[in-house]
Amino acid sequence: MLLDDRARFIEIIEAFHDMSRATVVSKGPEAVVDFLDSPLAGQLSAMDFLRTTAELLNRPIVLEDELCAVLFQSGLDIEQMLRYPQSRLRSVGLQQESFELAGEQWIQRQVTVRGRRVGRILSPLWKETALLAVVLEKLSRTLEEKLPGRVDQLELLRQELLADSVAELRGKKRSSEKAALVRLSLYGMANAEEFIPVVLCFAEGQGGSEEQLLLIRRLRAAFRRKSIPAVVSHDLTQWPEAIGIVVAAEGLGAVPNLLQKIYQVVEDECSFDFWSMGVGDSVESLHAVANSGIDDAFRVARGALSIIGRHKKYYRAHDLGFRWIIQSLAATSEGIDFVRDQLEPLKSDPELLDFLEAYLNSNGNIAELSRSIHLSRPSTYARLRRLQEEFGLDLESADTRTSLHLALAMHRLMEI
Repeated sequence: MLLDDRARFIEIIEAFHDMSRATVVSKGPEAVVDFLDSPLAGQLSAMDFLRTTAELLNRPIVLEDELCAVLFQSGLDIEQMLRYPQSRLRSVGLQQESFELAGEQWIQRQVTVRGRRVGRILSPLWKETALLAVVLEKLSRTLEEKLPGRVDQLELLRQELLADSVAELRGKKRSSEKAALVRLSLYGMANAEEFIPVVLCFAEGQGGSEEQLLLIRRLRAAFRRKSIPAVVSHDLTQWPEAIGIVVAAEGLGAVPNLLQKIYQVVEDECSFDFWSMGVGDSVESLHAVANSGIDDAFRVARGALSIIGRHKKYYRAHDLGFRWIIQSLAATSEGIDFVRDQLEPLKSDPELLDFLEAYLNSNGNIAELSRSIHLSRPSTYARLRRLQEEFGLDLESADTRTSLHLALAMHRLMEI
């Protein structure tokens, strides 16, 4: 559970206590009954509702779909998570009211939506068996009102838990890699030999957080439809203009094909005009990919976003050339001074600045430059003369061209 989520639970539970205007039990089945009867329960999303119920219950809760796939769980320890799939396989399924998990008896209740059976809610038996029946019945009935009937929408609950499991590896109170891998396996992402860090980076002003959250939901749904084993989350990065993706690959041979599929999905689902996709190195460690891997992928994506006329579908560090190195320099006072010294006279004329960049990118080839910017050769030569005479730029000097190229690349990075 992320610290922000924990703070949200505290706010919700405090709101529940304020609304109840009565002395309530802070934890346990009686507290859950009070919560389920409160107006607040009906106002929460399905995920917040389940998490708050689990927090109040102080006992494990599992929500499954009709195929026994775990959509939500709270309170299972590592041993229970490891044993859970086999315990469920040994049970009959929807027709069996209880099963045993790690020496403890569990009970289940069906969850239906508009008469259609969509899954079940499960929890260990308590000593207060009568109260247990009341809690599960109320919980199931409330879930019927909150959960959409479409299975692909139910899947979004599981996707949120997958994202939390990986994001927790980046938090201040980091979970262990073993615990994170066990949770991924429980939620259906197993048998990964390599993990690939991917980051989508957006230009500043390309929509707000709501637009990005909508894109995350669309990507999760599309990845599921195409059977792409990927975790998508805004919490995987520390930057507001980026979305993190961790891809599970069954061996290095599967990586190129997976990345092509991911890029195509993003291209189909993303409505932003300016975005880039950066890819870090594939590694076996989930902890490494969730931390340094995602950080490196962001640097790649951010560097790629600064390249005018990008031609690759996705970028790796070696595709950026010197842009990979200068990103840290662009954020320093020395880098800012360097850009100002090189480009300050030209900043008042953005069109001429773009022309200079196109000239440097064409390696001084006038024919190629004229075609790329749709100018006649006489007009192209006129602008070059202006750069040389009005601004004193010696474009025949290799040192001058190198300095200008670096300054322009840093300037584009600063603009992102």
